[in-house]
Amino acid sequence: MLTQIPKDLPLFFALSAAAAILVYGFTGMNLDMRPSSTSALGMIFIPLWSCIAAVIAYLLGYVIRFVWRTQFTEPAVQPWHGKVLAVMLGGIMLCSALMAWYSVQTYEEAAKPNLVTYNGELVPQYQSSKLALVRTSTPVYGRDQQAEPIQWGENQTLLSVHNADVELRDSASNLQATVSVQELDYVTQYQAARIKLAGFVEPGLVMLIDGRATGKRSLLVVLTPDYKVFMRFMVERYWPLQSSALEIRLDPVDGEVIAVGAAAQEKLLISLGSAGAR
Repeated sequence: MLTQIPKDLPLFFALSAAAAILVYGFTGMNLDMRPSSTSALGMIFIPLWSCIAAVIAYLLGYVIRFVWRTQFTEPAVQPWHGKVLAVMLGGIMLCSALMAWYSVQTYEEAAKPNLVTYNGELVPQYQSSKLALVRTSTPVYGRDQQAEPIQWGENQTLLSVHNADVELRDSASNLQATVSVQELDYVTQYQAARIKLAGFVEPGLVMLIDGRATGKRSLLVVLTPDYKVFMRFMVERYWPLQSSALEIRLDPVDGEVIAVGAAAQEKLLISLGSAGAR
């Protein structure tokens, strides 16, 4: 089938384009450990895009062959022509598979649960909580994609949702904070609650930002009253997405603590305690 250069260049370009997209697409689908609820549509669209790419690549190969023939004398058929084209086609498929693997690994690494603090050390714990409930969170952004103002202490925050960032701006002081949410793919809902922080007169703000349902990731963010990001915690979501997951509870020693996973038997408890002192 691929035996002669430049005669078979259009076919080679078409096969290369189609194979690259097919291998990249289906390898990525098979390696994805947290597929989207619509990922099955890839069974339709990956072959469709590969066919479109093959037609475009065939035309490109046809143009290159035409230019080649106008500039050079077409060589005689050589046995190595077919071997070179076959090796190149195999190399393209291998590179596509490796690129898909790398893309999935990079995506999973970015969304891996991790805790980043900016003032002190925090130790999250998973346990059943018998601590007294102080307050529950308030939904501030949901499936209706309407952001609600957030009142915490003297701060009146307006929430602005962009593709990969969440911007919080104070309507009075014009202080602002920007939180990246690109690891979540897209956001389904936000919950917020105020919390006492050691070293601050005004309360801080805790936000739980939930990603897509099948992604099983949520982002927990704590802001100080002056809109500094105090904590950023990528959490593996183990509670039902539709449940109210964020609560503030009272520890006799550490004061107010964050409790995540209200509907679950074991909650994620984070005490800001002395870490908030400055």
